[in-house]
Amino acid sequence: MKAIKIVDVKKVEVRAVPDLAPNGRDVLIQVKASGICGSDLMFFRNGGFIGDQGTSTKTPGHEFCGVVVDPGASRTLKKGDRVVIMELNPCGECDLCKAGRINLCMQTLLVSYGCNENGFDGGMAEYCLVRPDMVVKIPDSLSDIQGALVEPAAIAMHAVLRSEVDAKSKVLVTGAGPIGLLCAAVARAMGAAQIVMTEISADRIKFARECNYADAVLNGADADLKDKLLEISGGSFSHVLECTGVGAVAAVAMDLLGWAGHFQMVAIHGSFELNMETTSMKEIDVRGGFYFEPEGFQKVIDLMAAGRLNLDKLVTRVAKLEEAQSCFESLDAGSDAKIVFVP
Repeated sequence: MKAIKIVDVKKVEVRAVPDLAPNGRDVLIQVKASGICGSDLMFFRNGGFIGDQGTSTKTPGHEFCGVVVDPGASRTLKKGDRVVIMELNPCGECDLCKAGRINLCMQTLLVSYGCNENGFDGGMAEYCLVRPDMVVKIPDSLSDIQGALVEPAAIAMHAVLRSEVDAKSKVLVTGAGPIGLLCAAVARAMGAAQIVMTEISADRIKFARECNYADAVLNGADADLKDKLLEISGGSFSHVLECTGVGAVAAVAMDLLGWAGHFQMVAIHGSFELNMETTSMKEIDVRGGFYFEPEGFQKVIDLMAAGRLNLDKLVTRVAKLEEAQSCFESLDAGSDAKIVFVP
């Protein structure tokens, strides 16, 4: 079968690898659509998974959907079921797993699907084997392309749920990359009263406005940005979803929060300056976020099936596995927003 491999810095190849066979345990899935995540792009730039530059042998890809070929040990799946996967790999024994927070299990961080060399092959291939409890059925009303968007949308859903966005929320989303756009779309689906985005890339600003997931998209490099945001929000935002990973952006966004505001880190940050006095006095809730939880994952599927979360505009290119090199190069150059492979 065919599978994408990262073979060097900014170089991928489609290679013939041994066919997968049922093993009586894992679910054998024929992949129908697989998206390129920001982390996959990072692996491409690094020449391999983090810590394994130039030595990676595993297949990347964790945003994918497909059809069950063999259900393995699953008692709830059958051949022909359409499914998506959660790339998590919780141990089930640690305190975090027992508390239901399987996204924080150390085994998930170190050994997962399509994300690390010590883990399992991902979905940028024709077939994939996945443990049964991480395989989730989707309704036939969702297309294969939509199915490939469930996992990244679940990342956004996790952020929105953790920050407690509701119908009264005035939300500022910093960064209009794929995850920022997904955060805006999910916040809209969850009923947020106002959604505003900031972005410095002219192409991304244009695309975000075309997607129409936010009420306004402002240029983050505008010298009058802060004043404009204060005017639009009526003085302050109740929620910030920080999707840039840039400390200076995070610091400005924090200043725009009102009393009892919620600051949700979606991007992975190194560090940024935090005014502890203001944060304490305003009782601002600062939260991290990592992966997603199963409840949020299912909520995405339900919202998409109900027509309340339409992400079709986000996909700018659908390609074959053989086009992998040009696809990664296009994302690296910022020429595409979201690319999905259809093996």
